[in-house]
Amino acid sequence: MAVVPARWHHALGVVTRGQVQLELRDGEPGPVLERGAGFWLRGTGVRALRNPGPGVGASIPLPGFAVVTGFFSLVGIVIAAALLRWSARPAKRFLWSPAVGRASPDGPEQ
Repeated sequence: MAVVPARWHHALGVVTRGQVQLELRDGEPGPVLERGAGFWLRGTGVRALRNPGPGVGASIPLPGFAVVTGFFSLVGIVIAAALLRWSARPAKRFLWSPAVGRASPDGPEQ
């Protein structure tokens, strides 16, 4: 998160979870503040706040990505098959189904 001096002029920060790393004005990494640490940014030359916690720059595990993608693909196929079987206009209903959560109680707009 970029530090805008006008927004942080009177702010006192406290690390409530994880860690916060200060990025200095020249782009060099500054100190890492642990949970419970308080900090004042006025006049410090801090350019940004970073989260150096675990998982930064970590790759997404391929098996997990494949399982989630496969699961939701099957959900879409089941919805399409159900609409094909029980709907008079399956293509229209399939396009309408993602909007069910925001549709009016009277049905889709015409």
